[in-house]
Amino acid sequence: MISLSNRTRRALLATTAACLMLPVAAKAADDTDAKATDAGEIVVTARKVMFNAAAYYTRWKGIQQVFALNSCGFNFTDNAGLSEVKGVELDGRVSPVDGLTTGGNMTYNDARITNAPLSVASRTGDRVLGTPERAASAYTDHTTPVSGRRNLTFHVDYAYQGSIRNAFERTFPVTFAGGPNTIPNPAEFRASYNVVNASVLLSNGAIQLRAFGNNLSNARPLIDQDSTYGIQRTSMIRPRTYSLAAHYSV
Repeated sequence: MISLSNRTRRALLATTAACLMLPVAAKAADDTDAKATDAGEIVVTARKVMFNAAAYYTRWKGIQQVFALNSCGFNFTDNAGLSEVKGVELDGRVSPVDGLTTGGNMTYNDARITNAPLSVASRTGDRVLGTPERAASAYTDHTTPVSGRRNLTFHVDYAYQGSIRNAFERTFPVTFAGGPNTIPNPAEFRASYNVVNASVLLSNGAIQLRAFGNNLSNARPLIDQDSTYGIQRTSMIRPRTYSLAAHYSV
């Protein structure tokens, strides 16, 4: 038989009651509404140049977000209140000479909770979960003939992913020797990171030989962090990798 002190029993009862009394947002979780407006779009296309620019604005009513009950060991989905999403997208490509193409894109996306209910952890002004404010990518391809039907292609690409908010909860419950306490939530944000890839391809039509290196900057971002079950879990992209590949088609 296990005997519990009065203090321990009160703590267990309080935790159980808190887990059973899930937060209830101002409206039902399936009552959502969104109004989107494209502020404008510019498209320029020529034989060697392509450029596209767009601006957008979206107003969400009752946006769905995930909230964590870390002390209870599970998540739930509820309305996070009103939100606004506004941003700009730029996309371009240019081919100055035969065999050479370079391009890229950039996105600025300001997605924030504008009116959060008191019953959930989101706050007015918080960024919407999983939405980087800035993202960009660029690439260059250059193909040159070697001899006969053989072509040599060089490729380099770069990607930048801005920081994102992973969770609304600012603190995480822990238990020290002196009793329960809280610490800053390690999964609240995911930091920004950069990825660079490069490859060389030798091809004569039927046979292709390719050497490539992925994640040359060896970025190690902590993606999809989760502490819901009391264990810090996360995933990462593949570390710096070098490979050789061969392909033959009949």
